[in-house]
Amino acid sequence: MRYALVDGAADLLAHVAASQQFMPGIRLQREGEVRHCQGTVLADWIARGADGQERARGTNVFVFDAAGRIESATGFWDAPPPRS
Repeated sequence: MRYALVDGAADLLAHVAASQQFMPGIRLQREGEVRHCQGTVLADWIARGADGQERARGTNVFVFDAAGRIESATGFWDAPPPRS
């Protein structure tokens, strides 16, 4: 399922604004060290609510161009954590 397709700064701003509107109080934080190989980086993340509880987690894949700029980014969501 595709959640978003962002192309350029204007799309990114709109995407961030929508995430703040529809997921207020959610904070993304990197989990662990990034892994890098030949211009591709994997970065794990956790989404936490305002109460600090984990809401989701996943991994983002970043591909860099020859100048070292992000060429593409794809996010993979893990299964949601069990609810208590």
